[in-house]
Amino acid sequence: MRLLLLFLAATSHALEQPRGKATAKTIRTTKADVEAVAITQALQNIKLKVTGGATSSGLAHRLEVGAFFGGWYALNIYYNIINKKVLKTVGLPWLVSWAQLVVGALYAMIGWAIGRPGPSSVSAAVKDAWPVAVAHCGQQVTTVISLGAGAVSMTHVVKALEPLFSAAVNAVVRGEILPLPVYAALIPVVGGVAVAIATDLSFNPLSFSAAMTSNLFSGLRAVLSKANLERTKQTAPELFGAATIGAACILAPLAFLVEGSKLSLLDDLDTNRVALQVALSGLFHCVFRCPWSFLQRARVDGVEVGAVMVSRRWRV
Repeated sequence: MRLLLLFLAATSHALEQPRGKATAKTIRTTKADVEAVAITQALQNIKLKVTGGATSSGLAHRLEVGAFFGGWYALNIYYNIINKKVLKTVGLPWLVSWAQLVVGALYAMIGWAIGRPGPSSVSAAVKDAWPVAVAHCGQQVTTVISLGAGAVSMTHVVKALEPLFSAAVNAVVRGEILPLPVYAALIPVVGGVAVAIATDLSFNPLSFSAAMTSNLFSGLRAVLSKANLERTKQTAPELFGAATIGAACILAPLAFLVEGSKLSLLDDLDTNRVALQVALSGLFHCVFRCPWSFLQRARVDGVEVGAVMVSRRWRV
């Protein structure tokens, strides 16, 4: 009996050793399999990012984004050309800014009237977007003043600093600190703007100061718009339309107070031609800002949007 017990104990011990080794081997194999799957998925993701995807939907997305980029550039070019002609002819940047906002307000309200998705109550939407409207109004009038006072290229070079102001306002107002590489990426932009301004023979102090003020209002508008969209159920195009309507209402008394006494200058001009140019400048301004400014954020990564914003400024 004693020999039998010893034999059974030895057999049990011998069987436990392989079972333990097999368990350890199974664990190592499972871990290796998980790592292999993770590596394979990572390589597939890298391949998709490099190739832009192999499906027809990826191609359609790239074509759609390319169409938005091309349309945005084209409309922006037309706006700059017509806007400069209007300012040279009329020389009333406050009233021109107001007229362009009125065209944008009409564009939004007519679109909502013919069935485009819009707010259930326009007055409530405008009231809710009032802070954004104030920033939108300030950004619009200071940009037009800058474009009228100096060269268009000068204004766009200075306004390439918009991402810097947006980051600063976002940190001050919302308390959001971005990663250090994001701020570091702005250093070449700041340096390039400084060099361009220092070597620009057409430097105009009014144009420069107005463009810098426009950057501040642009940063405020971006931060306030983000806060509004997070707080309300408005869509981005609805917010843009409501803010444009509010901005037109805010700027109306200010524009006529500043330049109302100069309306007699229009007596010596072809008023029909001037009115058409102002209407077209307002239409191009609204069309290139309204759909692109928000559809791009639904279809394009924010980093790509920032890069295109800066490249658009340097292109001018």
